[in-house]
Amino acid sequence: MENTYIENGLLYFNNLKDSKLKIVTTFDNEIWGNMIPTFAKDNQEREEIERKDRRLADIIGYKTSFSLTTPYEDSMIDFDQRSVKYMKSVFLTEKDEYKNILLAVNSALVYPQEERYGYIIGPRDCAIVIITPKDHRFALIMHIGAPQLITGMHRKAMKMIDEFKELDMYITPYIHENNYSISIEKGEKFKSLYGKDIEKYMEKKFSDIWQTERYFFDFIEAFKDEMKNTYGITNIIDSGIDSYEETKKGHLYSYKYEQELKMRKERGEDISDEEIERYHKGFNVVVSI
Repeated sequence: MENTYIENGLLYFNNLKDSKLKIVTTFDNEIWGNMIPTFAKDNQEREEIERKDRRLADIIGYKTSFSLTTPYEDSMIDFDQRSVKYMKSVFLTEKDEYKNILLAVNSALVYPQEERYGYIIGPRDCAIVIITPKDHRFALIMHIGAPQLITGMHRKAMKMIDEFKELDMYITPYIHENNYSISIEKGEKFKSLYGKDIEKYMEKKFSDIWQTERYFFDFIEAFKDEMKNTYGITNIIDSGIDSYEETKKGHLYSYKYEQELKMRKERGEDISDEEIERYHKGFNVVVSI
């Protein structure tokens, strides 16, 4: 965690402390808890999430936000000043003090506007990657999990900024390779889709939790190497935080960890529904510029 610091239960990058670009992750569940409305048990929890969203907006300093809903298919948007103005004209009324507008995209190229906006993503075990030049004239936000790596979504998104050099890349918390296992069948499918270059990032070994051999896949290292070798991005600021391990400590949320708890319960281990529910808390990453 040497590249980050925590304030008010929020995770920040050290070198963006005084920057116009902010990258903020809701980290401490004692303070923020579940931030994903679709995870809410009832209307009361949904209203509580809305209040926390407004508090987060006040801390960061924006009133209008756009949520990237990260669909399965590759999807990108060049979200410029005209796009922002149009979306506001469609969705905002004069009464709206705060508003969150949904965008069905996995990748968004965003720019500083006359006022500050927030761009919100709920990543679970995936990384949120932000690529920006030194002057922060834009920020390319990408939701990167194993599926996005395999389909090459990052390559398509990079075409939007291919004329720029000397870019910085920030990576928010994600599941690390020692905790991200996939079935042998899925691993072989990934190899066939991506190519043999992916093999060196996949290690076949026995999983005590799954009680079978699985591939342990370092998809972020594969992504980082490609970004270095293909696009020349060498200044990579990685949070270094494993969402899976932090979930056990009451921080963030790991879908993989929750699913493994459910599987262990089905297998007969003494794990209560309350124990599983305790970890069912989604977190958000907010990029504000």
